Amino acid sequence: MPPQAMMDTLQDVLQSQSEELALLCDVGSIIEQMKVLSRTRGANVEALAEAHVAEVDRLKKEHAAEVERMKQQHETEVRGLKEEHSKEVEMLQRALSAKDYALRRKHEELVRRVERPVNGLAIRQMPIDEATQRQRLAAKCVIENEIKNSKDDYNRIMIERAAVGDQERRFVRECQDILRKAKAFICRHWDELEAMHTIIGDDWPIFPFEVREIYKMLEDEMDEVCAEYNELGEERKDLEILGSKIEGRVSKLEELHIHQHAAHLEGLFRIAGAAGIQLERTLARVPRDRPVEEEEVEDKPERPFWWLG
Repeated sequence: MPPQAMMDTLQDVLQSQSEELALLCDVGSIIEQMKVLSRTRGANVEALAEAHVAEVDRLKKEHAAEVERMKQQHETEVRGLKEEHSKEVEMLQRALSAKDYALRRKHEELVRRVERPVNGLAIRQMPIDEATQRQRLAAKCVIENEIKNSKDDYNRIMIERAAVGDQERRFVRECQDILRKAKAFICRHWDELEAMHTIIGDDWPIFPFEVREIYKMLEDEMDEVCAEYNELGEERKDLEILGSKIEGRVSKLEELHIHQHAAHLEGLFRIAGAAGIQLERTLARVPRDRPVEEEEVEDKPERPFWWLG
């Protein structure tokens, strides 16, 4: 082989080797760039993960604080409503007891006033028919006033009973509003947790345990709210029992007043009859030098107790 050909061949070999060496250098730089990019990407992923963990912790703390605040507010409102309701019921019971006692005292005073002895001197100074008529009119006025007072007392008791029913309905509405607020709060945070789960995905290693814990807290809160609602239902039953007791007391008062009025009328007519007999006996003992104008009085049959003619 001539020397010139060998030189050309060597130059070609050297050129090809230099090209391969340059290519290898380019590949090495590309590998270094890929390593740098990989390290940068790993740092970014780690920073993103730490930021995500911090955000989850912050949301969990905010949620726990909000749940605790709502729970305390709910307990405070329920406690205040219970105290207010118990005070109102106690006040109504005291008022009803006081009115019942006042009615009994009024009845006793009326009985004492009706059964008071008749003033014979005053009766002797007037004719028999006029005295009897005045006694009947006085008895009629007394009974009418007593009936009117009894009706007024009955109307007041019915108004108070209606007020108790209104307070019961208002109390139940307030408790239902509290329950709706608690349910809305739970549903709102439940949606936030579902959105968080959608963003993170199922492959996050810590999230399922946290989700289960928070879900359990929400379920416990829901159970407490349901227990409070059941307790409010029991109090509503107690209010219904109290209303039925008030209704029974009103019925007993009506019956008592009816019997009392009948007894009053019978007593008044017995007193009027006794007064007439006493007046006739007194007039029979009057001396003849003191003329007294007497009118013939027919023997009338005994009137029933309800007759006011």
